[in-house]
Amino acid sequence: MRIAVNGLVLRNGIYYFRRVVPVELREIVGKTEWKESLKLRAGQEAKAHRRSAELWRFYNDLIQKLHSEIKLKASPARLAREAAEWAARYELLDGQSGSIPDYDDEEYIGDSQRDLTIEHIIEEASRKFGVNKTTGHPLDYTPQQRARLDVLSAGSPVTPEFTVSTARDVYIQERFNGTEDKAVTQSAKQFIQMVGDLKLADISRSVVMDWKNRLVSERGQSATTVTRRLGAMKTIFNHVIDNHAVELPNPFAKQKPPKSARQSQSRSPLHSSHWELINAYLASAALDRDTRNILILLK
Repeated sequence: MRIAVNGLVLRNGIYYFRRVVPVELREIVGKTEWKESLKLRAGQEAKAHRRSAELWRFYNDLIQKLHSEIKLKASPARLAREAAEWAARYELLDGQSGSIPDYDDEEYIGDSQRDLTIEHIIEEASRKFGVNKTTGHPLDYTPQQRARLDVLSAGSPVTPEFTVSTARDVYIQERFNGTEDKAVTQSAKQFIQMVGDLKLADISRSVVMDWKNRLVSERGQSATTVTRRLGAMKTIFNHVIDNHAVELPNPFAKQKPPKSARQSQSRSPLHSSHWELINAYLASAALDRDTRNILILLK
């Protein structure tokens, strides 16, 4: 009986690994499927199964990383930074040559290069998304177009407003290179579920106090778990403050678990099944006396 293994395919007596590239990643990857010969033949199933499982895990990690990169590329922080760099490169910011109106003659002042660039972005969005017949405005803009318009309208770099989710994504990408950290992901998820995906500027100490109380009252979390949740959120907040010119007090700083939170029970590092194995080993006739005595002392 043949055992089905993720990605493993037998063709003409040769084992291959095949996995479909998710639709949203095909433009980045440049193909619709990952495929490679394992250079193993029928009869080498054990090796084929191991190698296929390794490749499946490898592509799982790659898919997660690519999804994280897509999120970061669309994050307000990155888009705002790239838009400011783009505007500065073409000298469209205040004080640069592209912001100065063009004097055609003494009576007529022409548009500046910045004005013309704004019009070009609006026209481009109109062609892509259509136009509101009532207002004449484009129905939508791409995230990049919105970021560029914000910078051009302000005439200077713009600091976007972070939400909990965008701050989390930026932190994971910049701190862990896109590999999700369980404590960070879970803490942000529970905050968003219970309080909402708030802007960081809207998170006060009272909001945090309400959240940590609910972690205890509604989820029954221990003091240790609440401390871990608070620490993860404080770290996310600090990362954005330190690296993205966000000037806000950290509402998670110096927060402690509610007094009503139960204290975690100390647990043995060994499971009951481990003790059973140790006891069985101690009862073995093959075990020499010195080793047995040492194990009994350690136990």
